Amino acid sequence: MKEYNFYGCENVSDIKPVDERYKAVINPLALYDLLSNIWCIDTCAPRLRDSWSKKNMTLGQCSITAFLVQDVFGGKVYGICRPGGNYHCYNVVNETVFDLTSEQFGDEKLNFDNNPEQFRDVHFVDDDKRLRYEYLKNQLQWKLAINDYSAAFKSIIDQDRAPIVICNLRHEIIYMNPAAVTSYAKFGGDKLVGKNLLDCHTPNSNVIIKQVVDWFTESEENNIAYTHHDEKQNKDVYMIALRDQRKLIGYYEKHEYRNAEKMEIYKSLLIH
Repeated sequence: MKEYNFYGCENVSDIKPVDERYKAVINPLALYDLLSNIWCIDTCAPRLRDSWSKKNMTLGQCSITAFLVQDVFGGKVYGICRPGGNYHCYNVVNETVFDLTSEQFGDEKLNFDNNPEQFRDVHFVDDDKRLRYEYLKNQLQWKLAINDYSAAFKSIIDQDRAPIVICNLRHEIIYMNPAAVTSYAKFGGDKLVGKNLLDCHTPNSNVIIKQVVDWFTESEENNIAYTHHDEKQNKDVYMIALRDQRKLIGYYEKHEYRNAEKMEIYKSLLIH
C-alpha cells in the first residue's frame, strides 16, 4: 500500500468530491497522486523557482493547490502566516485538516490552529497566481478527461489495421495492437510484450532507433521521423514520439499503406 506523508493524510480517505466533474477523484489521496504528475516549475511561485525540483515538487504550490482542493472537495482554505508576510494555505473539509503541500517544509512543525481563512478573490488579485491556478486546474481536468476516454483511445489503436507496437524510453514493448500481434506472430506475437525492442533489431537499426529517440528528446517539436518506404507492402514507415503533455514518455512505429482501399464504400450500411 502506498504511503503518503502530507499533513492529515491519514484522515482524508472518506472525504469525497462535491463537484460531479471531479467524481473520479475519489478522495484527497487520489488528488495528490494526480497532482504529483502536474506540479512543475511553471506552477511554482516565481520567487521559489530556483529551489524547485521534482524531489521537492510541492514547493511554492500551496495557494493554487488549496483553492483547487476547495473546488473538488469543498470546505474552507486557511493560511499560516510565514516570515515575510506570505500565507501558507491548507484545507479544512468537514472539520478535517489536511495540507497537500506540507512536505515542502520537511521536518518543520506547522501550526494549523487558529489561522485566518483565505479567499481566492484576494489571492488571485495577483495575475501570476491566478494563471498558475488556472493552469493547474486545466491540467487536472485534462488528465481526468484522458482517463475517461482511455478505453476509446485504446479502441482506436486496436482497430487500426496497421501494426502498432508501443515502447517506453527503456525500449521495452509495453503494448501491441491485434494487428501487430498477428504481423509479428513468427517472432512471438503477444509474448513480445515486456521484451526489449532492441533485441528484435540489428545493431545498425538499434543505433538509428536510439538516435531518433535522442532527437525526440531534444525538443517537444520533434515528434515524427520518416524511417523508410517498404516497397513490398507499399507503405511508408515512421517513428512517432509519445508525450504526456510535453514530456517524452515513449514512442511507436506508424505504418501508412499507399494501396487504394478495396472495401466497398459504406457496404455495411447498405447505402444506395
